[in-house]
Amino acid sequence: MMPNKIMKMLFAVLLLSFLLSGCFLFPREERLLAPPVMETPEIKYRTIPVKRGTIEDSVRVTGYFVYAQQHSVSYKSMTGRLASIEVDYGDVVDEGDVLAVLEIDNLETLIKQLEIQKKRAELTLERKEILGSDRLELEIADLDIQLIQLSLDEQFAKEERSLLRSPMAGEVIYIANVSEGDFISSYKTMFQVADISELYLSYQGSSLSEFRLGMQVKVVIEKADYDGKVIMTPAQFPFDAPDSQKRQIIFKVDDLPVDIVEKGDSAGVYLILEQSEDTLIIPRNQIQHYMGRKFVYILEDGIRTERNIQTGIENSTEAEVVKGLEEGELIVLR
Repeated sequence: MMPNKIMKMLFAVLLLSFLLSGCFLFPREERLLAPPVMETPEIKYRTIPVKRGTIEDSVRVTGYFVYAQQHSVSYKSMTGRLASIEVDYGDVVDEGDVLAVLEIDNLETLIKQLEIQKKRAELTLERKEILGSDRLELEIADLDIQLIQLSLDEQFAKEERSLLRSPMAGEVIYIANVSEGDFISSYKTMFQVADISELYLSYQGSSLSEFRLGMQVKVVIEKADYDGKVIMTPAQFPFDAPDSQKRQIIFKVDDLPVDIVEKGDSAGVYLILEQSEDTLIIPRNQIQHYMGRKFVYILEDGIRTERNIQTGIENSTEAEVVKGLEEGELIVLR
């Protein structure tokens, strides 16, 4: 019995040991750690201050020098078919030079006939004087000569009216688009002649509407500034002038250095449309638009805040702020 009892006791010990050791076959449960406390990172914004200064809205264009005074030339008291144009574009003419001629039927023949009639009348008067004709016959013969001379003068005047002459010395800068045989009405601009003794500045481009008659401008010639003035806009050109001439602005430049400027040379033209001094200025590209309002983001107590603003003068890079900001406030850059 004794061995039997001992065996049972050993078996019980072994079983207990096995059971106790079996606990280590299961994974040990880990303790849950508290989440770490995260600090909110500080947001850094790029900013610029609202500053005071001068702002202007301006136009900068390039013009080219042309001859100054330009005279329109037209027939005033005669109409008719065009016989010929006697000059070409760019020709330099003197005062009185013939620019065009109108047709007059049989004018040369009629003048020749009248000259012959006058000569016959003069010979008749001379013969009567030699033959000792009485006073009445001599007076009648003299009157015949005067009548013929009146007709002759009328034809010479008609011939002169058919000739369109230049009223001044200069260069032909415009010829109407007409051909021989076309009917020419009175007061139709046939030519423009420019005075080559003085130069004006001409601008043709997309900013024509910015210029008004009488406006003051700055003209830059070889890095030097000169005062200029608008003296002609498209509205001042003849109504029948070509579109190429109507699409230009003409400036007169004060104290123009004629020794260094020639026709065709270029110059910069600077026109100030609006200007404001000692005013608040911000970059124009920082202004945002939404539903008809303008606003910017400013840094207020370290927080980006939206602020409505009202602007005044604006140009391509800057804007004047007339309401909504104070000097020194920080604009948060976009």
